[in-house]
Amino acid sequence: MPLSAALHRTTAEPIEAARPEIVRIRGLTRSFGGPNILDGLDIPATFFLIGEHVMRYPSLAQRVAERHEIGNHTWTHPNMSLASAPTATSELSLAAKAIFTVTGRLPIAFRPPYGAFSGATAMVATGLGYPIVLWDFEFNQHGESAAANLERMVRATRPGSIILGHDGGTLNCEVVVEVLPPLIDGIRTRGFRFVALSDLLVAGRDSTSPGHPNDAAPIV
Repeated sequence: MPLSAALHRTTAEPIEAARPEIVRIRGLTRSFGGPNILDGLDIPATFFLIGEHVMRYPSLAQRVAERHEIGNHTWTHPNMSLASAPTATSELSLAAKAIFTVTGRLPIAFRPPYGAFSGATAMVATGLGYPIVLWDFEFNQHGESAAANLERMVRATRPGSIILGHDGGTLNCEVVVEVLPPLIDGIRTRGFRFVALSDLLVAGRDSTSPGHPNDAAPIV
């Protein structure tokens, strides 16, 4: 499952404050897999679930839904860059049905596999009420060391950043397990705190005045 969370500076005013220099927002996203490494870290996250995986691992999906927000990651995880409207409708609708059947929760957003999506996919997602959520940097799970991942991502953190990590498939998942706790600590040391993706979406949707955090927190 992919997951997403957001951050505010711990000394900040509420999200409605119009002082972006002291209101920082960030997101954390992970891919389909167990939420074990988040236990005890007090991090709200959004797991973007693949529908067929939800049906295959219902107890895991239910456990995730108890503590975190849920997003739609399609039914079979195809590349959606050339998807037609019927294909996109099928992929998103089947996934949403599976997620609701198993967890009793509806997805709050859509993350396209590989970050790729066609115009038809965008129209279908919008029609279903899904914001399309991407990311601005991610764990390098193709050979970069844990230490290098940690240094790079803490340094790259910006207002509105969304961080992507996967803990499934053929990627090196151990680097995520090793780096995530010190990464959270390092980001918090910079004055951020994690908030839910839904809060980030509300901040972007509900305020358009100059100087609002929306100006510094593009997420789609």
